[in-house]
Amino acid sequence: MSLTDLMSGSGATSYAEWALVLSILAFLAIVVWTFLRRNRAAQDEMRHLPLDDDSAPAGRPPGRTARHEDTRHV
Repeated sequence: MSLTDLMSGSGATSYAEWALVLSILAFLAIVVWTFLRRNRAAQDEMRHLPLDDDSAPAGRPPGRTARHEDTRHV
């Protein structure tokens, strides 16, 4: 008995088809949610989060993070 016969007899091939259909539906739901007009205010707020300076750690000027500091001593 080959692996092909075993898999086709167990009915496990339909799981891959269902997973594909569910993945496509999830993708389409995310795309529709992204472009709905009622989410515009939330999207505008999220769009400006990376530029928001209110979350700067103490002792560091706004807009600067540890990633931007040069720690090399030349």
